[in-house]
Amino acid sequence: EPLEIDLQLGAFRLTGRLDRLWPHSLLHYRYARLKMKDIMRSWIEHLVLNSLNQPGYPKQTILVMENEAKTFAPLDGATAHLENLLNHYWQGLSMPLPFFPRSSLAFATKRTLEASRKEWRDDTFNNHPGEGSDPAIQRCFGATEPFDEEFCSLSVELLAPMMEAAGEKAASVL
Repeated sequence: EPLEIDLQLGAFRLTGRLDRLWPHSLLHYRYARLKMKDIMRSWIEHLVLNSLNQPGYPKQTILVMENEAKTFAPLDGATAHLENLLNHYWQGLSMPLPFFPRSSLAFATKRTLEASRKEWRDDTFNNHPGEGSDPAIQRCFGATEPFDEEFCSLSVELLAPMMEAAGEKAASVL
């Protein structure tokens, strides 16, 4: 059965419904190559599912894509992670927040700015636009790379719990 959501998280109230629930997991799938938007959506719904902690419902999330699959393990402290994401989202509505899904994940994974730059810059050889080419990002951050200390710590703070739940190695906070 779908799971109704009504969570009070600090100043936020989150309501809605979780579908795609199976006896042992929340299942996300799409016949496309894995993108950060798929990972983030699955992660956020995983946090909601684990925050609700409803008896008889799964605590695991599986994401299946054309080229890769990820599994998020049951998680203690999901409510705190979800509230942290909501606080940063709220902050990002009033001022540009140096969090860029692909570049931030590259930093959190490898802990090098060079890894972030590979996602940020255009790859003209493969005709793959970088995150820095996004007009909305350019409007907020200009043409310079916004890879400062805040970018580094925010990348690890927001993505390390997700990576750990997926059994991946995350960089530690600098």
